[in-house]
Amino acid sequence: MADADTGSGSPDSSADSPDSSAEKVPDVGAAREDSRAGSGEPRPAAATRPRHRLRWTAVIALLVVTGVLAMASVLARVAHSAVLDTDGYVDTVAPLATDPAVKAALADRITEEIVTRIDIEAAVSQALADVAGDGERRDRVIASLAPVIADQAEDFVHETVSSLIDSDEFADLWARANRAAHRTVVAVLTGETRTEAVDIDDSGTISISLAAIIDKAKARLLERGFVFAERIPPVEAQFVLVQSPELAKAQRVVDALDHASGVLPWVTLLAAAVAIAVAPTGSRLRATAALGVAFAVAMAVLALAIQFVRSYYLDNRGSAVRSADAAAAVFDTVTQPLWNTLRVVLAIGVIVAVVAYLVGGSASARAIRRGAARLPGVSKPETEARP
Repeated sequence: MADADTGSGSPDSSADSPDSSAEKVPDVGAAREDSRAGSGEPRPAAATRPRHRLRWTAVIALLVVTGVLAMASVLARVAHSAVLDTDGYVDTVAPLATDPAVKAALADRITEEIVTRIDIEAAVSQALADVAGDGERRDRVIASLAPVIADQAEDFVHETVSSLIDSDEFADLWARANRAAHRTVVAVLTGETRTEAVDIDDSGTISISLAAIIDKAKARLLERGFVFAERIPPVEAQFVLVQSPELAKAQRVVDALDHASGVLPWVTLLAAAVAIAVAPTGSRLRATAALGVAFAVAMAVLALAIQFVRSYYLDNRGSAVRSADAAAAVFDTVTQPLWNTLRVVLAIGVIVAVVAYLVGGSASARAIRRGAARLPGVSKPETEARP
């Protein structure tokens, strides 16, 4: 009976044992959290999330600043080297000497100046009077022939001037005229005259002197037997390249960019480096990719701005710029160095963004790397080969 009682008591005690053992098992997770709280150890995800948000906010702000600085750096460097520097400016505008629209506008402007100075119709009338004799018939001959001969003489002058502009000699004349005019270019763009001989107004006019070119045209006309060319006096005519009041309004900005052109690129690189350094640990490649995108977006915005300024200028150019085609050619030629630099920075931004993305740890980047590894002739990296 004693054995029976003992056996019957065992199941009851075993049934109660799980409850009692469960009560005695300590809560390891709670104890770990309590120990972390007591020791001051940071909590893993929940505690670091606000800190990551602050860092990414700082990264985004720095990327925006970097993009703006990149645009300013490109504008400053191009303005300093290709426009405000004399040799750079002469090289920049050199292609205009062979541009068809500019050559046509120049030929028209020089021909108009020569014909006006000679007064061809009056000269022809006088010549006819000298050879036609006296009487009423002379007056009729002069009245009928003078305009015809004058038109033919004007065509002859235009043809001679055009041949000069098409010659190899003209490139040197163009370069010398633009080199002499560069002081005015700097004065119009920055407001710094540097000499009392340069006078600027609010019209924003940039022009070159045609005196040397007209002298060469006069010599050619005399060589071809056009004796009326002897009447051409010394002429200080101007050919207007650009005329826009907005140039005078932007003098302070251009002058500031010119003075900061040596510093801005370094400040831009510093802002870019700080943006990457501020990024959370483990997210530096993502920040680098975002930096490349920021550069690319900044250059895209700058390209849109150039197109807007071009359209605005051509629609609102000054009255002294008569040919729309020539005005477009001048604008496109002067801004060509800006386009070249913009494309280089844009390409660098895209390359940085793509490379940083491809070497990153995102699922899509890993998938692209695995796909590339399967291509024929591509060795599979050991890290990708492991299961």
